[in-house]
Amino acid sequence: MADFLSNYSIQKWLESCPQGYLEDTVYGHGADEREPEDLLQNEAYREQQIRTTVQLIAGERCALA
Repeated sequence: MADFLSNYSIQKWLESCPQGYLEDTVYGHGADEREPEDLLQNEAYREQQIRTTVQLIAGERCALA
């Protein structure tokens, strides 16, 4: 079972990602793209998005443990 779960780990995903897919980007965006102003100016919304991202990562780690 551990071998099966290891194929779905974050580390496995990071190692198997195509090399260079973030080249020529700024934090994953094109040079002319920016975060939406609403996100940058609304602290509560920004915190909500960070919280959601952390929950997704923690949930995945727990599911694979």
